[in-house]
Amino acid sequence: MTTGYIMASTTTKEGKVIQDVVLGPRSSGSCSTSGPRTKPNLCECPTCYLKAGLIQSTRANVVVKDGLVLQLVPLVRLAHTVIPTTHNACTPRFPRLYLPLAQLVHRPGSNGGGGGGTTSSTTKPVSSSTSKTGSSTSSGPVTSQTPIAGNPFSGRNIFLSPFYATEVQAAAANISDATTKAKALSVANIPTFIWLDVIAKVPTLGTYLASASAAGKSSGTPSIVQIVVYDLPDRDCAALASNGEFSIANNGQANYFNYIDQIVAQIKQYPDVRVIAVVEPDSLANLVTNLNVSKCSNAQTTYIACVTYAIQQLNKLGNVFMYLDAGHAGWLGWPANLQPAANLFASLFKNAGSPANVRGLATNVANYNALSASSPDPITQGNNNYDEIHYINALAPLLSSAGFPAHFIVDQGRSGQQNLRQQWGDWCNVKGAGFGTRPTLNTGSSLIDAIVWVKPGGECDGTSNTSAARYDSHCGLSDADQPAPEAGTWFQEYFVTLVTKANPSL
Repeated sequence: MTTGYIMASTTTKEGKVIQDVVLGPRSSGSCSTSGPRTKPNLCECPTCYLKAGLIQSTRANVVVKDGLVLQLVPLVRLAHTVIPTTHNACTPRFPRLYLPLAQLVHRPGSNGGGGGGTTSSTTKPVSSSTSKTGSSTSSGPVTSQTPIAGNPFSGRNIFLSPFYATEVQAAAANISDATTKAKALSVANIPTFIWLDVIAKVPTLGTYLASASAAGKSSGTPSIVQIVVYDLPDRDCAALASNGEFSIANNGQANYFNYIDQIVAQIKQYPDVRVIAVVEPDSLANLVTNLNVSKCSNAQTTYIACVTYAIQQLNKLGNVFMYLDAGHAGWLGWPANLQPAANLFASLFKNAGSPANVRGLATNVANYNALSASSPDPITQGNNNYDEIHYINALAPLLSSAGFPAHFIVDQGRSGQQNLRQQWGDWCNVKGAGFGTRPTLNTGSSLIDAIVWVKPGGECDGTSNTSAARYDSHCGLSDADQPAPEAGTWFQEYFVTLVTKANPSL
């Protein structure tokens, strides 16, 4: 193993990375703690700074062994700005993170990822190593990179949803083939988001936060809980399958504000747990393209007021980082929709007071698009933004120009197989879909904080029962798997297909 001290990325106040991971030489010389604190050279004698109180414990999520990023590990950090009198590769002009590399032990994680500290059954390290990549039908290869400056996923373990783990374990128990059963069980260890789609689920969030807090204290690595805020009045205004519990006509806005207040009250009790929140899938995107639908035009003012309230209140907590839902490449990614989308997001953001913890946008939530397709799916004809990376690259500069933070997360939970749909707008239980690229920070793009699984695979998109109140015609199409139960309930046959069609394989 290389001997030296790691120097991880440091950011300026403008949020730009000054320097990525560099190795500096290690000297065995001794030194005194007396004298000016800008000497001796930190690389030559780090113990002097430690004794002088200038280094304090923290964590970062990179380890370098022979030039390769491997895993999450504990680091030490300069507690105060120290400007050395000389400058070379080992004595940076700015504070850096340092760690004796000789103390590191590589412990590979699943799918090529690694973990820092001790993980339990309820947390999963955020991978910062290269993931397995699938065939050309899946999203493209993901390259190793230093985590993006300010990335809220960095340096923490992701809490695994107990509810989803229970669903997966019950599903696996009903699978007779031993190989498929083992693959199915492994899905319980992959982080997914916890959907707060009714107010009755909010108290359970407190239970999860308590468990995540305890896991973080036990392992020494703080936890992340991933949630979806999803309970707008007249929700999903251009479809039927996911209609929510609140109605605008029946005190919906006030009910939603109460829903947000209850979420805030739960999170406020656990400031040590970081919360990543996707805010209201299929809401703002409808205000870009579907105002010709009366339910959407009637909901426009309420949607804006509710999302504004949500991001303002969650921002006050300090430990919640938010990504507003931005549809997908086949929705807002069409050239005519890009600028109106950027304008909408920026307007809402600025009118809300530019909340600092609105990190950016979430794309492809509960959808099937590849992050980077090897070739365009025929259904994307006419749109050069035929996958999520093209969409993101096209939207990001418009967002930046409009004053909105251009950072993204991308759902790849069901994107393992491509070229399945008859039309790009087909979204309901698409036949032949497979689990996709595992959650990772290795996104291949400086714009993308993380690849995530927002949609818990196996939970149904919508019922195929034409007599059901929430039946949507998309769930009866030829490329929709049938018969299908109600949205949000478990769809066993579909889950098994996701497992067997997973790309990369489980």
